[in-house]
Amino acid sequence: MKTIFLLFLTVYIAYFLFRPVTKKEIDKFNDPDNWSNMGF
Repeated sequence: MKTIFLLFLTVYIAYFLFRPVTKKEIDKFNDPDNWSNMGF
């Protein structure tokens, strides 16, 4: 049971790290007004 949980957790983290980046995320990252990205 623990190995299945760890396997799913590893797959989820790998997907989150290596997923294709959307155009909206790229535009938000390249926006010169990056204060909005900090969550203030």
